Amino acid sequence: MSWRGTLVLVCVAALAASFLLFSQKKQTRSAQEPLLTFDPAQAQRIDIREGASLLSLVKKEGVWCLRGDLSEPADPHLIHSLLETASSTKPTDILKASELKGAVSLAQLELKQPKRSLTIGSGASERIDFGAQGAAPGFLYARLGGGDVYLIPDQLSKLAFHSSEDFRNPRLTPITMDHLTGISLSKAGNIEKLILKKGPSGWKIESPLSAQADPIALSEWITPLLSAQIQQWMPERSDPSSVGLQSPRAIFSLFSEGATNPLIISIGNPVPTSPECSYVGCSDRHGIAIIKGLSPVIDVTPRSLRSHSLKPVDFDSVDCIDSSDHKAGGTAQRFLRKSGTEDWVIDAALPSNNTILPGENVRACFDKLKSIKVENFEPATPERLTFYRMDQETTSLRFSARLSENTAEESAGEYPLVSYTFSAPNKGVIALREGDSSDLMIVPEHPLEEILQELTKEPFFKTPSTAK
Repeated sequence: MSWRGTLVLVCVAALAASFLLFSQKKQTRSAQEPLLTFDPAQAQRIDIREGASLLSLVKKEGVWCLRGDLSEPADPHLIHSLLETASSTKPTDILKASELKGAVSLAQLELKQPKRSLTIGSGASERIDFGAQGAAPGFLYARLGGGDVYLIPDQLSKLAFHSSEDFRNPRLTPITMDHLTGISLSKAGNIEKLILKKGPSGWKIESPLSAQADPIALSEWITPLLSAQIQQWMPERSDPSSVGLQSPRAIFSLFSEGATNPLIISIGNPVPTSPECSYVGCSDRHGIAIIKGLSPVIDVTPRSLRSHSLKPVDFDSVDCIDSSDHKAGGTAQRFLRKSGTEDWVIDAALPSNNTILPGENVRACFDKLKSIKVENFEPATPERLTFYRMDQETTSLRFSARLSENTAEESAGEYPLVSYTFSAPNKGVIALREGDSSDLMIVPEHPLEEILQELTKEPFFKTPSTAK
């Protein structure tokens, strides 16, 4: 053989040796390093094969979903545990490819034609095949598609091989209170809907009455629905009409940030064997779920959600306060924020235009007004207005903001923030009406009477010598 032929043979042999060495290194793991090398945070797809069954999980826009018979949100906690376990599983023993014969052949270890496998896609895909149980409890044999066989803890296989139903997200909806922008509730037999919307000043009840909602009461009411856990799923193709979902007891429409359409949750009949549970349908979930403890969510009343505080107004946005006493011989006063300072003045149209009202005093009165708690609500019918003599004697307060081009001497362009009308004291209480609300707020006579006296007496603080 010529020297050139010998050189070619040497090169081929070297390449073959390098290939074999590289292949063996790629398929072999030491007992000190995990079998799989992917980053759990970068995983985008999981395929779980068991016999002829294949379950695929796909990450879309940061959310894991099931693919196949079911196409809906997957359980994020189960998937997190699966990926973390897969990325940290280390072999406790290694059977070299040359040793796989006799009692430890691939056929004996159920790895010649493995029935179960897990494939994780994270850029490149990595597949692990699962074989027979090891001699010691809690271990099994596994292989990375070829090469050596590893003895590994069986925790990974226990997390991977579940039914598709087990991988479904047990939480009814991923919507949270922070992202909620609107709620609508229709109840069977009720003509009017309960409608609430979130605005710049917080949540407001828009129907069947118009009132500010109490954020704590609202959260306590709707959180059990948002965090509801599915006890179990009804069998596929169950008839919705048989469980009351064709004519639901209640229908919730949940509006959230960024969503084009609301999420619809329908609540059907109670479960006969467990009356505390209900049959529930959800517009973005497949099938009929059974959920516990929704009766208080259905039984809510608008009045139980309304705020027992006065409408929130930012004091720094208030530029004008008008007070009027409509009793016989009553007076009207206007307080204006003094431009460039924290102090206030009484309208120059009135005497004593050097009267300075320190900002901290006005703020203190404002804070006292905000701290008042409503004891009860009554309809603002002519009868109740007459009862509280609001058709004859009232005191009113109006808070307004001025546009930037206005001055303290100009009233044009004022923007009303909120107005209140108060009745005279009646048996220790005062009736308060916010704007033209259909309801009266019943509040304690004190400290409201004291606050009104402070704002309506002329003046409540004089410092003519320090006027600027």
